[in-house]
Amino acid sequence: NGGRKAGNPKRFLNTRAQAFWKLRKRLECGQLALPEDEKLSDELCSIRWRVNSSGLVQIEPKDRLRARIGRSCDRADALAAALWAEKAVVPTVGPIGMLKPWHESMTRMMER
Repeated sequence: NGGRKAGNPKRFLNTRAQAFWKLRKRLECGQLALPEDEKLSDELCSIRWRVNSSGLVQIEPKDRLRARIGRSCDRADALAAALWAEKAVVPTVGPIGMLKPWHESMTRMMER
C-alpha cells in the first residue's frame, strides 16, 4: 500500500513517494533497463513530485495524474511496486561489474 508510512519518514511522505524515488535513482544510475513500452515511458515522464511544507518528498496524487494524462498509471505503479518489493528479497544491485563473481559462480555450476 503506497499510502503507508515511508521506511524513511524524515524524507518521504509515504511508501509511494519512497518507491518512486528508488525507481528514479535506479534509472539515473543506469541500474535498470526498461522495455520499449510507450505507455510506461509516458507514465514515468508524466509523474510529478514536490517537497511539501514539511520538507517531505511527495508524489503527485494518482487522481490528479489520471486527470492530467487521461488514464491510470498502472505500468509505472507496477514497476515502482516491484522495485520496492525487491528490497525484501534481493539487495539493490550496483553496476553490472559487481555481478561478475555471482555470474562466474553460476557459470561454474552450469559447467558441472
